[in-house]
Order: sequence, then C-alpha cells, then structure tokens
Amino acid sequence: MGRKQKNFEHAVSLYNSGFSLEEVAVHYGITRQSIHEALKRRGVVFRPQKRFGKDNHFYRGGGRKKTDGGYIKVLINGRWRFEHRVVMECKLGRALTSDEVVHHINEVKEDNRPENLEIMTPAAHTKHHHKERRERRLGRSNG
Repeated sequence: MGRKQKNFEHAVSLYNSGFSLEEVAVHYGITRQSIHEALKRRGVVFRPQKRFGKDNHFYRGGGRKKTDGGYIKVLINGRWRFEHRVVMECKLGRALTSDEVVHHINEVKEDNRPENLEIMTPAAHTKHHHKERRERRLGRSNG
C-alpha cells in the first residue's frame, strides 16, 4: 500500500472520528479546501453543516451594527445601509434622493423611530446644527 493511500485512510478515520476538516487539514499541513477535495474525490460523505449565528464561520455580527459615528447600519440584500434612511424611505414610500438628509429631532443617532426623523436639505441641516452650536457656545460663555 502506497504512502498516499495510507495517509488518505488515516485522514478518513480522523474525519469519521469527529475531527473537523480544518483539524484534519492542520494535521497534514495542507489547506481545508485541499483535504475537502481529496476526501470528496474518494467518495467520503460529509457531515451536514447546520451552524447558525455565531457558530457559523461566515457570521459577521448579524444584520445590525453601530458605526464609529454612532449611527446604526442594517444589512439589507447584502448591502449595509443607514437605518434612519431606510426608516424614512419606508415612511415616505419612496427612495430618498441624494439631496435629502434625514435629521434626528432629539439628536440621538440611535433613535430611529419614524416620529423622531425629519427630512432636510443639506444646507438647512448644516444651518440647524451651526445655530445650535452657536447657541450652546454663547450660553456657556454667558452662564
């Protein structure tokens, strides 16, 4: 019996005894894909992969995450989108245009309830925040 055949039988026995493809591949110093192809060519029946959520190696934290800027992003059809824009689009029943900004009325970026969101032009949104900052600055220096 040749060396490759002997290694193959040992690889099959390792896999059938409960070792993962990754563990068998590491044992032989080859990639997981290489061991998978070698076992597949020889008719090995693979265990079903029923791993969901954090147990699945493709898991990337679910379909909702917080950005560094404090906004919430949601995964829709494989694309990450800002949740406040998606909520506003649902409220309006149409897609937002590039010259529409969604403003959080209470200034809480995670509060994406429809009643807390309003549409503004980029200029109006900038003006609103500049006025707000100016008022805070003046309030602090006078108080």
